[in-house]
Amino acid sequence: VGLLMGWAVDTLWNKGFEELSRRTDLDYCHLFSDSGGSRGLYDTAGTDDRYCAVNITNHKTIELRIFKGAMCADDVLLAVDICYMLAKWAVNKIKAFNKRSSYSAKAGRYDDAKIYSDRLEWSALIKYSKFPEITIPALKWAGIRMEKGVM
Repeated sequence: VGLLMGWAVDTLWNKGFEELSRRTDLDYCHLFSDSGGSRGLYDTAGTDDRYCAVNITNHKTIELRIFKGAMCADDVLLAVDICYMLAKWAVNKIKAFNKRSSYSAKAGRYDDAKIYSDRLEWSALIKYSKFPEITIPALKWAGIRMEKGVM
């Protein structure tokens, strides 16, 4: 789930996530594609690097490092909501992947599950929002429109 979330952030980065996160300095928050690989879910240094946008190096937690420091309560709620939306989306995609009963899923590798993040759009995430009154205006501020295929 954490790997899929990390690749989702990577996919959405140039589709408005950079503006939404307000993070322009990526020294302490690397995208999964920064390591050069992008063929499969595990093809990233993010499995070992705690400074990735989605830190999965701790066994029982997933840390979303992508947002710059909060300046108000709405910034905190936005970050929580985006994290929730990504997690909910990733869990649902992993469940769908498991239903396919592919060799990859049976082996617990999920490498070809990256196809889900490769074609992710904001419109697929927004339906999971718990704070749409905060998240939708923030998305619009970042230049993100929720129509499929449009930024």
